Amino acid sequence: IKLLWEDLSKEKSEVFFEFVKVFFGINPTETLILLQNKIESEEKVIYSLNEIDTAIDKNNKNVQNDIIKILGGFADMTDFETACDLFFQYYLKRPDLYMEFYNAVNSYFVINKYSLYNNYSTQITFFEKIIEYSNDWKQELIVLLFFEVARDFLKFDFTSIEEGRNHRLNLYKIIINTTDGIKRYRELIWESLISLCKIDNYKEKVKEILNSYAIGFFKDINASVIEFDLIFIKLIMKGFFLPDELENCLLAERIVKKIHVVDDNFLKTFEDYFDNENFQLYKLLYVKEDITKFEYEELIKERRQVIKEYISKCELKKLKKLIDVCNEVKKIDTNKLWKIGIGLGIVFDEISQNKDLYVATIKYYIKNDTPSTLNPIHIVDILFSLMSDSEVFQIINTDAYKQKNDWLYAYYHELPKDSISKNHLKGLYNFLNGTTDSDIILTTIRDVDFLDKYNSIDSQVFMKGCKIILDKIEDSLNFGKVYFILLFKTNRYTPKELISKFKNNLELLEKIYCAMLSCDENHDNNGQFLKEIYLNSPSILDKYIDYLINIDSFSDHQEKHCCFFDLDNFVEIYNKIFEQLIRNRQYSRLSVPYFLESLLLPKQNEKKLLERQDMWIRQCIQRFCNDKAKMYCLFSVVSKLEFKRKKEYILLFLENNPLFEDFEKIPLTPTSWSWSGSVVPMYSAWIEFLKSLLPNCIGLKWIKHKNYIETKIDYLKERIESEQIDEILRG
Repeated sequence: IKLLWEDLSKEKSEVFFEFVKVFFGINPTETLILLQNKIESEEKVIYSLNEIDTAIDKNNKNVQNDIIKILGGFADMTDFETACDLFFQYYLKRPDLYMEFYNAVNSYFVINKYSLYNNYSTQITFFEKIIEYSNDWKQELIVLLFFEVARDFLKFDFTSIEEGRNHRLNLYKIIINTTDGIKRYRELIWESLISLCKIDNYKEKVKEILNSYAIGFFKDINASVIEFDLIFIKLIMKGFFLPDELENCLLAERIVKKIHVVDDNFLKTFEDYFDNENFQLYKLLYVKEDITKFEYEELIKERRQVIKEYISKCELKKLKKLIDVCNEVKKIDTNKLWKIGIGLGIVFDEISQNKDLYVATIKYYIKNDTPSTLNPIHIVDILFSLMSDSEVFQIINTDAYKQKNDWLYAYYHELPKDSISKNHLKGLYNFLNGTTDSDIILTTIRDVDFLDKYNSIDSQVFMKGCKIILDKIEDSLNFGKVYFILLFKTNRYTPKELISKFKNNLELLEKIYCAMLSCDENHDNNGQFLKEIYLNSPSILDKYIDYLINIDSFSDHQEKHCCFFDLDNFVEIYNKIFEQLIRNRQYSRLSVPYFLESLLLPKQNEKKLLERQDMWIRQCIQRFCNDKAKMYCLFSVVSKLEFKRKKEYILLFLENNPLFEDFEKIPLTPTSWSWSGSVVPMYSAWIEFLKSLLPNCIGLKWIKHKNYIETKIDYLKERIESEQIDEILRG
């Protein structure tokens, strides 16, 4: 290899660098000199931090750049320190390749099964070089890379994948222990984080690292590693993130919650953070997640009792403090809002008997932009029991706040029926026609049934309200989903009941149904509403076909596609759908087979369904056997059916269309497939099937057909032979 290296180098061969990429380990010094020259010859790329996308392709660990690849290959080698110098020099010259450098770190420099034997020298050297090239953390490109890789290297377990024999992948899981090497590389990371805390611009980034600490770890982790890390975590927390701020208390709680499962003694690590007044109020409201229904009910009982004791002699000032805490949590982590929102809802319930206190508290809650984004339905219902409708409206229709549309909806939803007037109906129409719904932030599902309360003023209010909502769906698909999703839930309406509800305007129901197809991916999964609407208004079929023509994928909702098999005229319906998809789908020969798969490859062997599928396939072959496009699409699916059935369909085709020119256009074997392990059994099954067709191709009339099948068999035999050779070579 060294002789060939010299020859190729002297000749300045075009393949020399390709040779180096494979055999750089034979001649590392010359390789590094070669890479140094290449790096120096490249022009520096001026790139701002704002132009670097640190998220794109982050998980694929893909490295395409040859220089970066070779430098990464020096991990765990004697010359890694020199390679690391070149790595950072190249990074500073080519920041446009940031993602490749990041992926290289996580592919080549991360802990693997050899790291222990090398005393983690690669990791230690890498972070020493990061510190060296950071220029006291003034070099922003280095800081950016450090923050992104630091969280990865502070994990407690690492995985390493190697390719073994027969294309098998061997997965190694490495759980770290407190060796000198582990301590040293983690110490370098923590000390760097402490230095970065002293720079105001980077404190939040350090906090993100702490927030991600111990994510995904398990209780079998060695406690000594955590004890070592806690030395530095305490220094960071006590020095830069003091317990006088709720955000820091929540950070301390998150760290302790993760690590105490290893050792209960860790619970005492940040006790002073948990004495903070705002943190105590947060815990008063907090209802934990991931518990059973029974546990939840018991927890609510306990929480209600604690809250009742807290507010037994509560003044408005203390209630405002609870809302202020919610506001603070909203700024810190919106994901926690629903957990404390349950507690705040209990608070509101417990003070609902005190009119003045309740009203004043709700006013303050709205004034502070409803920080826990509670569903206002229940709150508004209580307000109606305490005040007149005009007073309730005055509270709700105050200055702008993000959840205002939800509260106005709650007003019209909960307005007592005997209080409704023409002015209320006018206000309802104005509300539905208004523009405030563009700010809907609550994901709670709404309904349209409440519109019936206004029938005494306008008998058409339900239809008019639905029409107004439908007209807005083009601007916001989510808007339609919020209002209409309950219409098509069988626990709310049966299909027949819904038809009765819209009996005077089935066209409107059709439009709502079709709009929901785009709004909700789980809309009418089994197609029962679609089928019932069709029985009463067949024109929906054309709208449904338009939907099928334009959707991206047919893989979901097989039951919905099959719903028409229950009807007497299913052949007519599916022929129409098939015809329109062939004519109007883009790249129909590629896409229509996927629709037919959803139609003809059932997951359940229901006898009636199988009989009707068989009936449709047979009439299709008999009726459209001369239509090349239809037959190609149909047999793309037929080829995936079980042996006996697909043979019958092919013979039926030949019976109706013996032309060889048409026969060679239909797929006899699947046009798309997948397999696990060896592909040989699959090819062998195809050969067996093709051979079964040969006895039906006897005589001069079928000589071309026979030759075509035999050619396919020979090709598959060649593929099997080739695959078997490859398997032997792969070991």
